[in-house]
Amino acid sequence: MRSVRSPPSRFAPSRSASRTSVRARYSPAPPMPPPTPNRNGFPPMSETSTTPADSALAGDAFTAEWAAWHEARLDATLSPYGIASLIGTHWLTEHAQEVPGLPGTWQREGEAIVGLLPTNVEVPATTLRVEPGTDVEYGDIILRAFGRGEDLALRVLTPRSETRRAITDIAAFTPDPAWVFPARFEAAADETLAIELVDGFVQDKPLSGRLHVNINGHWAALVATAAGNAYSVVFADQTGNDRGAEDETYRFRFLTVPAADAEGNTVIDFNRAFVPPCGFSDHYVCPLPAPDNRLPLRVLAGERLPVDASGAPYRHH
Repeated sequence: MRSVRSPPSRFAPSRSASRTSVRARYSPAPPMPPPTPNRNGFPPMSETSTTPADSALAGDAFTAEWAAWHEARLDATLSPYGIASLIGTHWLTEHAQEVPGLPGTWQREGEAIVGLLPTNVEVPATTLRVEPGTDVEYGDIILRAFGRGEDLALRVLTPRSETRRAITDIAAFTPDPAWVFPARFEAAADETLAIELVDGFVQDKPLSGRLHVNINGHWAALVATAAGNAYSVVFADQTGNDRGAEDETYRFRFLTVPAADAEGNTVIDFNRAFVPPCGFSDHYVCPLPAPDNRLPLRVLAGERLPVDASGAPYRHH
């Protein structure tokens, strides 16, 4: 594990031409009433008895688990071909074109990307085929085909990415169990969410349901989509609006929520909120938060911003 660096005081020590509206094809649901004590896994506080020693041990374990998660996040992000290594997403057609940083010409052929690479006068040009779901190595570069709707793009990743070399950490709030909340999952009834991405593209995605949660007195019904056996939530809060503030975060964040039990109960841990890929590169096309997921409060938990060696926010745009 890397040693922990102490960034400037404006960040807690840690380790680790788009439109703003979103068209949603569903009717926002009002928040569900607060859970009844002693039911559905929400016991009243008086029924829980702990000693100061118990609380301290629980706090140590909570912090250690979060630190391990954050360390893994940082390692994955800054790995040679991790999130921070992307230097280009190039949308291609059937017409050959040049791609910055790559030799030859590139074009779409069916559901694959094909590059015609020059060699020398004695050896004819060779072709390189990149299909969705596979990585193709070209020197120290990895090429990936990325599909969206009917479009196809070529993604270029390299350990030499300026972002990967500049970022040394991801600033985060100090983990705090006070930002862990019980939630109820309300499954959607065959609803579709029209999600706008950061580049203005709108795509339809099945809505898994809504997560009803009381965040320090504010009831929210967060819309969620499927993420394997869990739920994916894209949310924004007031910390993302204050550039330069001590508690500034990226303009929106991602959160993975465990699947609900048979009674619809789950837990939302905002300490696990993380900076989306587009916080590391303009070449990602992340989804924006739905209207219901724009919170009128400050979520002082989770990851905040990528930072450079000086501890200052790294801004790639």
